Amino acid sequence: MKMLPGVLYSCFQITSNPSDQPCSEREEEILTRLYQIRSTILRMLGLLERPIPANHKRIRWQDSSGRWLYDDYVELEPGALDALKERLDQSTYDRNDAPGGIGRYVLSHISNIFRHNFGLVSSQASYPRGTVDELDNTGGNFGVQDVTLDMEPAGSPNSILHLFMCLERGWYHVQLHQEALPLVMDNRQLFQALQRIYDGHKTGFGSFWYLRRVVSIRFVKFLYCDDGCLDIRDHGEICEIGIPCRCIPAIDTADPNPEYRYYPIPPKLAPPIGSNLLVSMFRYPEKLKPGHTWAFEGLPKRAHGALKPKGGPPREAWGIYLTEGWNKSKMWFIVGLVVFLPSLSFAIFWAVFKGDFEGAFSVAGWWVAGAALVVSIM
Repeated sequence: MKMLPGVLYSCFQITSNPSDQPCSEREEEILTRLYQIRSTILRMLGLLERPIPANHKRIRWQDSSGRWLYDDYVELEPGALDALKERLDQSTYDRNDAPGGIGRYVLSHISNIFRHNFGLVSSQASYPRGTVDELDNTGGNFGVQDVTLDMEPAGSPNSILHLFMCLERGWYHVQLHQEALPLVMDNRQLFQALQRIYDGHKTGFGSFWYLRRVVSIRFVKFLYCDDGCLDIRDHGEICEIGIPCRCIPAIDTADPNPEYRYYPIPPKLAPPIGSNLLVSMFRYPEKLKPGHTWAFEGLPKRAHGALKPKGGPPREAWGIYLTEGWNKSKMWFIVGLVVFLPSLSFAIFWAVFKGDFEGAFSVAGWWVAGAALVVSIM
């Protein structure tokens, strides 16, 4: 450890000719490890973006609250990423009722905390760099449940589409929800409906005390068995650069009655819609402009009815997979509610009645520190 100050000095010293004092291999190794540790900590805190995967382009945009989000895509058609960026800037979020500047961000942020179970958008960038960046370097128990939304699609069964949602239920349990949707539905209606389904899926002491939330929504291909078992493969597992995505079904444009429907055919981006964008729209659907249907059109929807047991080998199907993570914003709020306030009350009463101020606040400090450690580990 004594060599560390010398390492930092010799490698960062400003001279007229820096090449006169090159770092040794040992010094470079130490600095590389320090940089990796720093980057890992910043990414865990949401203050640093993850590296751009090879052959991908990064797109950044602001949501309705002014937060900077990003997704990585492979551009399958030139100009598709710029078209998506323009759509996000102009026709996705409703910003008419929001105040401007820092005030808009703060007020909207506080409003979102209390209106959405104290949740925050997890994937965000800390600064707005360029619009698009490009990297030049090349088992468990499963169940199935059919859910029909509170809608009345008119016409024959062919006028009803089914969106397959794979939802985590517990640590090792994934449940398939088959959502009946009309032929036309705007983005706001779609994600409000999906949010209601997810809220009804929460278990335990109610949605307020449910300490997990959706952190990722991905396109998936899965095998459906008659007993309800699912074998799920998402975009990152089965899709390869240079060939059409397998996480979305191939459609023959000459077929007048395809099994699945989506648009555009074929997709112009891989994945067709990024996970962070889907999560943002899912968490705050009331912030989406009504009348726009591009996200609804981009999701694969089955036009031949719901999946039902009929014997035979497992069948291939496509849909979206909602994965959960800890809702640390809500956890910190609950820690403040059930730990900080009681510990402060204990310290005050102990100090007043026992006259031991130092001991009272020492115990309260250990109490709060222990709760903070538990939340940080989770």
